[in-house]
Amino acid sequence: MTTPTDTISQVILIGLAAGILMAIFAWRSARFASRIFLAGVAICLLVPSSILFVGRNPWVIDARFRTFQLFYWNIRIGMSRDEVLAEMREWYPPDQLRKLPTLAEDSATQLKIRMTPETPAEPTPEGIILKMQDGRVIGKDYSPAG
Repeated sequence: MTTPTDTISQVILIGLAAGILMAIFAWRSARFASRIFLAGVAICLLVPSSILFVGRNPWVIDARFRTFQLFYWNIRIGMSRDEVLAEMREWYPPDQLRKLPTLAEDSATQLKIRMTPETPAEPTPEGIILKMQDGRVIGKDYSPAG
């Protein structure tokens, strides 16, 4: 059975909020026993929620994802194909450790850019899909699945 993405995100946010709230209650508690109990509940809520949050949002700990997402946000509607490729070269200069994203499709109606894995064992995780018309960007979409 699959769980919708929104439900998982809501569970993560509720777990983080409840864990922070329990930590605040533990900090403000006057009795030692209740402080220990509330701190334990806070840890039990915060640890799994934090792991799930980082697992669903790799940009938190991995600079490759942040760079690729910033490149996506700098692509504007109306940019030409050459301007998009120049923007990509600006974000991924040749002397940098990050590998240049690959062009998965380059047609008159669509430009697909995929993040290049840094090791051969990694899958291609993220992609940018640009809808093109007359050599200009008319729409853009970010695909976390590549």
